[in-house]
Amino acid sequence: MKIAHASAYTAVDSVEDPAALAAFMDLVAGCRGVDTGRRIVADGLGLRPGAALLDLGCGPGDHTRELAARLAPGGRAVGFDLSQTMIDEARRRACIADLPVEFEVGDAQKLPFADGEFDACRTERMLIHVPDVRAALAEMVRVTRSGGRVGVLDADTESLILDSTDRALTRRIVSSFTDSFQNGWIARQLARLMTEAGLTALTVEPYVVSFLPDVTAGILDAHLAVMVADGALSPGAAETWRAEVVEAGSPARMTMFAVVGAKE
Repeated sequence: MKIAHASAYTAVDSVEDPAALAAFMDLVAGCRGVDTGRRIVADGLGLRPGAALLDLGCGPGDHTRELAARLAPGGRAVGFDLSQTMIDEARRRACIADLPVEFEVGDAQKLPFADGEFDACRTERMLIHVPDVRAALAEMVRVTRSGGRVGVLDADTESLILDSTDRALTRRIVSSFTDSFQNGWIARQLARLMTEAGLTALTVEPYVVSFLPDVTAGILDAHLAVMVADGALSPGAAETWRAEVVEAGSPARMTMFAVVGAKE
């Protein structure tokens, strides 16, 4: 599957084929380890029937719907995303399920919700793309009630593990990939940033995601193309490295962090 660069999730609706990014998210959701982080955060949020949950950066909304099932009866789950394409797809998928879930478009840095409107708030792989992480975290804390909980899952992109005989080039590619994001180091920074946002009693759990071959190819092909276009890598070097790492089916893994904190 040919997709835009992973950093394109900052502006999904502007890419040539935004629906492909939603489809790619479905592929990522099937990678080993993704459910691990989701389970850690869902358990840490203490979701129960009747509770209200905000899911920021919900994408096509599959996990929002899963969590909504925990809130019935009487609860409410709101999926929120910057992309109209993602929200349209989330609403389409939600039509076939009788769940207490709704979806809205908007900016996580300026949430249109009242103070303390939700019992819990979560986000997954969103802060890595947000221009102002502190603003987004402050908003998450603001809309969570006193005694509620906030959970974040995100990636440490520089922990991307790839097997190549060319260590220097691999390090250069991984470093370049990390720097192509708004916040490529966000996972390792979460505990500090969430504490600064006023959350307490934090639990911090790292875990590893193992990418499926199609996900590895989608991520690396898009970034290699960017490096070649920018003159940072020759086409020949990119082709040789890709043959060893991508075509050979070398497993790719990345460390992610699941962090949950309480609002006093």
